[in-house]
Amino acid sequence: MEFERRKQIKTNRFLIYIGVAAFLVVTLVACGEDEVYENDTEDRASLELLVIDGEMSPVEGAYLSLSGDEFSDHEFSDEDGRFRFTDLDAGEYTAEAEFDGHYEHVSETVMVEEEDSAEVTLQFLCLGQDVGGDC
Repeated sequence: MEFERRKQIKTNRFLIYIGVAAFLVVTLVACGEDEVYENDTEDRASLELLVIDGEMSPVEGAYLSLSGDEFSDHEFSDEDGRFRFTDLDAGEYTAEAEFDGHYEHVSETVMVEEEDSAEVTLQFLCLGQDVGGDC
């Protein structure tokens, strides 16, 4: 009788473990059944800003900002004077660049088309410099 009781307890434990495992598997599968959509940013526009100085050299560390109707972001230019703003809606944006103490603030209005990848070059002038003049 004791043997039968122990056998029944082991069987019950086994069935409980199987039930819990089955529940976990079903839960994980159900959570993973949602359709996985690829990142839809490939259908969106992007805009790369290139910042150069009066000698046509890239400016690293320039403060770049881009703003539009429902978008505003800022970053710093990399060692190549670039930064790419992605996941943009089509529309009009204002691209700006600053580099404290060295150059004049630069701003340009840009029209971004849907699914377009555009580049805008912003050229700094030294403080007080005229176009074509030396720093």
